[in-house]
Amino acid sequence: MKIANGIYMLEISANIMGTPSVINPTLIWDNDTVILIDTGYPGQLPQIREAIEEVGVSFNQLNMVILTHQDIDHVGSLSSILNELPHSVEVLAHKEEKTYIQGEKLPVKVAQLEAHLNSLPKEMKAIYEQLKAFYESNKSNVDKTISDRLKIWMNFSYLNLMKDY
Repeated sequence: MKIANGIYMLEISANIMGTPSVINPTLIWDNDTVILIDTGYPGQLPQIREAIEEVGVSFNQLNMVILTHQDIDHVGSLSSILNELPHSVEVLAHKEEKTYIQGEKLPVKVAQLEAHLNSLPKEMKAIYEQLKAFYESNKSNVDKTISDRLKIWMNFSYLNLMKDY
């Protein structure tokens, strides 16, 4: 869905524990920069590529990813995207999220499950194991940190405003 010139909210289908859903990574671009905000669930690279190209931007132009936070539906396809592109992609995140994304700390929701592991039903223990394995094998470097979330929005607004001049 078009938000403004150079800003699209992508619509990516997802199946969340058997329930159909839609997630909305956002794409922002100008002549020099193509930014993807959040990367969806693991395995969604083909859908993300298709959604980016549907709005008229080549997936291969992607040169920056901004992660809003560490949840699996926001970081899930990051490592696939980074491995797929032939050039480096700058990854930005809030300074408090960096250690989780880089695998230095167990993500908050996974740590919460781990703290209650003995009392979890069998199905939740299986989900915990899958999440933990995913995060252990999909650590990604954060190139730059942002300490003020408002600065992120201000930078995007500036990018969009400059397109009209």
